[in-house]
Amino acid sequence: MEMCTYNVHILTHLAASVRHAGPLWATSTFTFESYNGTLKKLFHGTRYVPQQICDTFMMLRKTPGMARACLDENTHPGVVSLYRTLAGEYLPSKCSELFDDGLRVLGNGKHVQLSAAKVLAVQQLLGRQIFNTNATVYRRFVYNHHLYTTSTYTRAVKHSDCHVSFRHNRYKYGTLYYLARLTPDCDCGDGFCACAKTNVLLVKPHCVARRKLFKEAVFGVSSDFLLEVGDVNHTVAIFPHAIDRKCISMSTNNQQVLCPLPCKFYGD
Repeated sequence: MEMCTYNVHILTHLAASVRHAGPLWATSTFTFESYNGTLKKLFHGTRYVPQQICDTFMMLRKTPGMARACLDENTHPGVVSLYRTLAGEYLPSKCSELFDDGLRVLGNGKHVQLSAAKVLAVQQLLGRQIFNTNATVYRRFVYNHHLYTTSTYTRAVKHSDCHVSFRHNRYKYGTLYYLARLTPDCDCGDGFCACAKTNVLLVKPHCVARRKLFKEAVFGVSSDFLLEVGDVNHTVAIFPHAIDRKCISMSTNNQQVLCPLPCKFYGD
C-alpha cells in the first residue's frame, strides 16, 4: 500500500460508493467539475488563494441582501453600476424569477385559463373550491437546485427533465404538464391584486405494471429499478416539494419504461 497511488487507492472504495450513492451510470461528476471554472474566477494572483476564494465567496453571498436593502428606483446609476460590477455574472438571469424558497422559474410565463380537469385537480390538492381559474404557467423551473422542464418544452434536444417520481396518495410516477402560479381566492378583476398566490405542478400520472421486466432464475436477480408504465387519462396536482426525483424515460414501439435516478444530492 505504500507504493499505491491515490487513484488506485480510491478504487478500493468503489463498491461502497455505489452502495451509498447509486450506480456509476447515474452519477455525473460534470456538475462538480464545472465549479472549477467558478473557483478560478474568485481569486487573482498567487498569494493567499484560499483566503481570496473565501473572501470573494462571502462578498457574493452578502451583496444581493445588501442590494435589496439599499437599492431602489431612486438609487444613483453609478451605485447600481458598481453593484453589477461586483456581482458580475453571478446575478440571476433577467428571464428568471424567484418565487418561494428553493423555487425559481425560468423564462416568461404564459397566462392561460385552466381547463375543467386541471381545475378539479387543483381543488383536490387544496381541498376546497377555487374561484379564479386563471393562471400563469411556466415550462421550466429550478427547485432545490434541480432543473425541471415540462412536456411542452421542446427546445431541450439532448435531454428531458419532465419525467419524475413524486409523493401522492394514488400515483407515484408521471410527466410534468407545467408549473402553474395562481390566485385561487382572487376576485380583484383587472386591477392591482395582493391576494395570496399558490404554486402547483400539473402532472400526467403513469400507472405501473406489476410484472418484472427481467428475471434471472439462476441468481434470482430481477429488475426492481426498471418500471414499465402506461398513461392514465387523468391529471393530478402536486406541490413542488412533493417531487421525489427525476426519471429517465425509455420508449419502444409499444412499451414505456421509467428508471428513477438514484442520486439526489447534486443539482443542475
